[in-house]
This record gives sequence, structure tokens and C-alpha cells, in this order.
Amino acid sequence: MNEQKFRISGHYEPMKAADLRGYGVPEPWNFGVGFRATFGDLDAQNHVSNVKYLRWIEAFRMAYLRAYGWPEYATPGANLMVIRRFQIDYLKPVHLDDDVIVTGRTAQVGRSSCTME
Repeated sequence: MNEQKFRISGHYEPMKAADLRGYGVPEPWNFGVGFRATFGDLDAQNHVSNVKYLRWIEAFRMAYLRAYGWPEYATPGANLMVIRRFQIDYLKPVHLDDDVIVTGRTAQVGRSSCTME
């Protein structure tokens, strides 16, 4: 990531394509959410715990679903989306105060399922 820092708010505000390009995120990634690693995210090795990555992905997924028309996800009686599988390749550690941008997109849509990457 480049040297500029993005503003982190209490709400995970979605980042649009133009924002992502400013941080060096290439096409086809057009939707993202920024996070900053905090002390509570760290594990005994002093880098972000693997569990935190899943929480960031889940927060991203909820923002993505809301942005693309599924705002009632947690409403009783709403159509629910069940996660069948997560796959993560940990390429390098994230440390205290590092900024992270989680991006994703819908890669495939079926009759009763979809694949995000």
C-alpha cells in the first residue's frame, strides 16, 4: 500500500473504484473497505491474528451486500446467505497501525449460490 493513510471511522465506509485506484488497488477490484490494525487485533507473535482477517472479511461482506441491494440481511424473515467456505492465503503479516483494504467481487452467480473472490 502507498504511504497515504485513509480515514478510519467507527463505521466501515465502503471505498469505490476511484478511491481504490488512489491506493494502488487494480481493476477489477471496484469495492473495498479499509481497516486499521489495532492493539487488540495482535497475537502473541505481535502481528494481526488470523481470526481478525475473517472478521475484516465478514465486515467487508456485509458492506458489500448492503451496497448491492441486500440491506435487510439481518432482518427476521429475510433471505439469508450462508458461508460454505473461506479460503485465505496469508502472504505477509499485518502489524499494529497498518492499514488494510479488503476488496472483493462476485465472480459467479448460480440459482441458489454465488462465489465471491
